[in-house]
Amino acid sequence: MQATLVKILKDMMMFNNLSACWRANGSKIYCGRRNALENVLLGRNVSAAQAA
Repeated sequence: MQATLVKILKDMMMFNNLSACWRANGSKIYCGRRNALENVLLGRNVSAAQAA
């Protein structure tokens, strides 16, 4: 799990570069380069970042 959290943090730092492939719709965020579990985990963080 720690490695996944590190990956999430790295992805969050790259969020501006990836924003074109994100779609926030509740907890569903899709990107062709990510698997479903990452979409859910990253989606929660991205939604929080967008709300901030």
